[in-house]
Amino acid sequence: MIPDNPYFWRFPDTAESHESSSEAADLHQPAPETAGLREDNPPAVECRIPLHHGFTNPFRYIPDESVMRAGELVIERLTEWSSMPDGTHKREVERSFAEGKMLGVLVCAVPGNEQVIFIAGFSGSVKGADGLATSSVDGFVPPIIDLTCPDGYFKKEEAVISELNKKITDISSSEKYITLKAELIDAERKRDVEIERLQSEIRLARMQRDEIRSEIDDPAKLELLIKESQFQKAELKRAKDRWKSTIASISQELASIEDSIKHMKALRSSKSDALQKWIFENAIVYNGKGESLSIWNVFAKDGLIPPGGTGDCAA
Repeated sequence: MIPDNPYFWRFPDTAESHESSSEAADLHQPAPETAGLREDNPPAVECRIPLHHGFTNPFRYIPDESVMRAGELVIERLTEWSSMPDGTHKREVERSFAEGKMLGVLVCAVPGNEQVIFIAGFSGSVKGADGLATSSVDGFVPPIIDLTCPDGYFKKEEAVISELNKKITDISSSEKYITLKAELIDAERKRDVEIERLQSEIRLARMQRDEIRSEIDDPAKLELLIKESQFQKAELKRAKDRWKSTIASISQELASIEDSIKHMKALRSSKSDALQKWIFENAIVYNGKGESLSIWNVFAKDGLIPPGGTGDCAA
């Protein structure tokens, strides 16, 4: 008997299909009745779908006839959904698929009677009639781990990360932050202009004093030239100190905001990494023997970290 499973698709009558090859499963008897199969699929009677044993190379192969037929049946089903009224769940799901979604099928034989069935899956999530993302669609296998549950751990942590994103954006685009950055640029520009002006005046005055010194030897006048030089140098120092204080004040206030942004970005990165690891640790995969292992441990055995999105692809 076929297990009670709502994700199994049965092939319709394919009496006109090609004769089975020596490698194909011979499917002469009707499929047994089971509530677990797709209720809106026609009964699988006298089904003769060639089925070759084992997995094919996904990067270099000609799709098996059964795989092609399974894909056609999925497309036919989605085409039916596309004609349903707007606002219905299946119509909205089909619209999400049409926007770009990777689909996949897996053809297999049921142990015992060798009846050929197939399952279908899709990557990521889609939006239903309520506008919310879901990974559960009628007739498609569920994801390894469902990340769309509103009250689940993933959604709660995702909300925290999203809130951090919002705070970072709000602060980075705040009037105060933008104004402080503009004030800093303006202050540095004005400082450079004033310092350059004072230094130019000092250079010109030095040349004039040297010329005067060559023409006089009055100690009193020479003393005045020395004081003039000292005053100009002091003015330059006072200007530098004043701008240093002004710019330091602006920079300190700006640094406080940027440190806050930097802290939130680090926290966001840490939480994102932790959440990604949680997904991999809780995404359990099985082999043909029924043995299970988390995606994280599958890669950890070889000292690797799973790439983002591992386990999400249906094809």
